[in-house]
Amino acid sequence: MSKFQKHLEAGDVTEKEKDLFYFVVSTYGTNEFSTKQLEKDYRDVAYATVRTFVLKFEGFGLLKSQKYGNRVKYKVK
Repeated sequence: MSKFQKHLEAGDVTEKEKDLFYFVVSTYGTNEFSTKQLEKDYRDVAYATVRTFVLKFEGFGLLKSQKYGNRVKYKVK
């Protein structure tokens, strides 16, 4: 969470992304989730928003991805 706080304080994270990250942490914890699952669970948010979020936060080192064939699952590091 300290890594997240640093990005938050630096202004790298939007308000919507902050809410989305807190939702991911509280809903999935350390469990894996797909972009489709997050899209449905989080107030029917747009796929583009979810995709941008997971890629950005994976780049920050806050999310980790795992490939299963042609599917990708994410989880909080």
